[in-house]
Amino acid sequence: MPSASPTGGAEEAFCQLLKSDAAKTLSWQAMFLEPGPLVEIVAQWVDRTTVIPSGRTREVWKWWYAVDQIVARTKAFDTDLMLSWMTKGHVYGGLAAWRLGIPAVWYQMGLPDYGFLERASRQIPSSAILACSEFVAEEQRKAQPGANVASIPLGVDLKRFSPELLPSPRTAREQLNLPVEGPIVGIVGRLQRWKGMHVLLDAMPDVLSNYPTTHCVVVGGPYPAEPEYQSELFDQAARLGITDQVTFAGARNNVPVWMQAMDVFVHASFREPFGIVVVEALALGKPVIACAPGGPSQIFGSEAVGTLVPFEDSKQLSNAICKNIEQGEAASSNQTIARKFSHETFSTDVVDFLHEHAGSASLA
Repeated sequence: MPSASPTGGAEEAFCQLLKSDAAKTLSWQAMFLEPGPLVEIVAQWVDRTTVIPSGRTREVWKWWYAVDQIVARTKAFDTDLMLSWMTKGHVYGGLAAWRLGIPAVWYQMGLPDYGFLERASRQIPSSAILACSEFVAEEQRKAQPGANVASIPLGVDLKRFSPELLPSPRTAREQLNLPVEGPIVGIVGRLQRWKGMHVLLDAMPDVLSNYPTTHCVVVGGPYPAEPEYQSELFDQAARLGITDQVTFAGARNNVPVWMQAMDVFVHASFREPFGIVVVEALALGKPVIACAPGGPSQIFGSEAVGTLVPFEDSKQLSNAICKNIEQGEAASSNQTIARKFSHETFSTDVVDFLHEHAGSASLA
């Protein structure tokens, strides 16, 4: 596992898998390529949890040293299969598996590109590649023709996003000091340009011209690699004259309560690999607007659920928001769709796949 900071969907999925009942049918060893809070969290479920500092991938001497350490620990555990999490994980774990002569499976959590890591990963043998959505699987097949790629969508803790276990939308607004009257349109995610918070802000003046009492909520903190994006959003809101109609909530632990307060949920990401927050919003029964192409198309499926708009088309986004405000509450079918993406289903599907590719039941 390359990341030890519990900050994103890939890390959350890793934890979901290891703490699941399905995972108990396998013996695990967890190896992290950096220290961090996730190491201690995972150690609750996996006794053999360790850190193998890898440095930067371009520091070849550290790369090979880390691979040597992975090989040694894997031999000591008599491992049957190497499961690597994300591209960087496979660059290290896949090499170790190749040296040991055991199958390697890795989970592609993003979209393949032509950067150094992605190109390196495609040169390292693997028995199979798991993709977090069919959209990602299709892109991986294009980038790596002939690879064995399977799609296993990510899962959500549906209990955490159960409306019955949360305060009512009105009570949630009161608790969060949000306007009690009028529609609330919201977006959740780290403040990164590709996630499209600026597109939602661009759409708000048109929405406000039709529904003047609308309030916009942006939940998410700054991303270390793009610290300037947050201030750009503040400046954009001021320039558009909507500062008083927008709440920048920052990073929050009680995200389900913030989402419960919303009337319309927007996911404006560009080429979203999956969109776990889309499932969370559906589980709450919220009308959801997302961008195409991307993983949300698979989540919505052929059902009359959700609205898709092109990325960075603020006009179509504002039209979709207004339409959803006018229609009111989403159909109960939203929650039915969400139940297809439970973390139990995700974990069971992954473990079943690993059993098919492992000779017995020991994994690293």
